[in-house]
Amino acid sequence: MLSGERSVEELAAEAGLTQSASSQQLRVLRTARLVRVRREGRHSLYSLYDHHLPDLLAAMRHHHEHSKLADPVPDDPMMVSSA
Repeated sequence: MLSGERSVEELAAEAGLTQSASSQQLRVLRTARLVRVRREGRHSLYSLYDHHLPDLLAAMRHHHEHSKLADPVPDDPMMVSSA
């Protein structure tokens, strides 16, 4: 959605999800006000909620990549020792 509006069908195909699963995820993103929806006939077109989100997403990706390199967290919560 960084490049503009996308339909559920397009987003589902790109994410490798069913349209139903994509719609459920989009509902969560709408509730969090991360995406907005515009109806066009029978189709729903989704876009990012506002112009601040690309910068926020880039910062989150940078933080994730940086923190993963600096201090890897094990996938298994039982592996985390409490010191």
